[in-house]
Amino acid sequence: MTNILLRLIDFIRELAFSISSEVDCNVNIMGDGGEIIASTSIERIGTIHEGAKRIMSGEVFEIAISAEDAHKLRGAKPGYNMSIMYENKVIGVIGISGEPIIVKPIARIACSFIVSQIKQYMKNELINKTIVEIMSSIQQVAEDVQQQATASQKQASKLNILSENAETIKSKLNNTNKILYFIKEIADQTNLLGLNAAIEAARAGENGRGFTVVANEIRKLSKDSSNSVAQINATLKDFNNYITLITNTIVDVSKNSYSFWQSMEGIAKEMEIIKKNMINIH
Repeated sequence: MTNILLRLIDFIRELAFSISSEVDCNVNIMGDGGEIIASTSIERIGTIHEGAKRIMSGEVFEIAISAEDAHKLRGAKPGYNMSIMYENKVIGVIGISGEPIIVKPIARIACSFIVSQIKQYMKNELINKTIVEIMSSIQQVAEDVQQQATASQKQASKLNILSENAETIKSKLNNTNKILYFIKEIADQTNLLGLNAAIEAARAGENGRGFTVVANEIRKLSKDSSNSVAQINATLKDFNNYITLITNTIVDVSKNSYSFWQSMEGIAKEMEIIKKNMINIH
């Protein structure tokens, strides 16, 4: 726990000098093993304070030495040393020179300031840790969202290509229908030609028998062509209906994918804004 005091060393040093300037006394702050980590007597920093050592070991909670006691004890000086408590643990010692009855209240107030500062420091540490964890989570979510957005964009592009290909097929089918219509017209004209040939053969009588056979073949060819055109046309019509259904489905899915991609892009941007705001807070 002394590490906390070391992290607050600037505050502790400033507090020690503030107390010293107000009451004209020497102030020491001790950590593990009674080592002086801050003092208004700079030369004492890094040395061991025996009284603080006893307090840190749990031997005593406080040590008060009056002027009378100091006179009796060889080398001792009047002063008051008390433990700095945080979460029911002794994390340090504050010592102030002077009559205990005078400096004890000051030491207690100083301890309260130090503990209050420690609590604020720990709270800030927890906040910073939480922010880092949140930022890490946001970063992960942002990456996942971006990946989904990229995948959706690619999917939308592929669906768009499929839709275009389907439209091309529909266009070619329409051209095929035009060709079939043209073939049907030829078949109709051929049938009419065969009918006219049959009439002429009938007029020719016996001499037109051969011509009659030819006329019948022409009409048969015309009929076969018409039947084939009808069958092909029916098949192409069904095929066209299937293609139209597929195209419409692809277009709908493509629109939804594009909308989803836009939504994911929007979410990704929002996540970036949140991340930047969290960085600013941090």
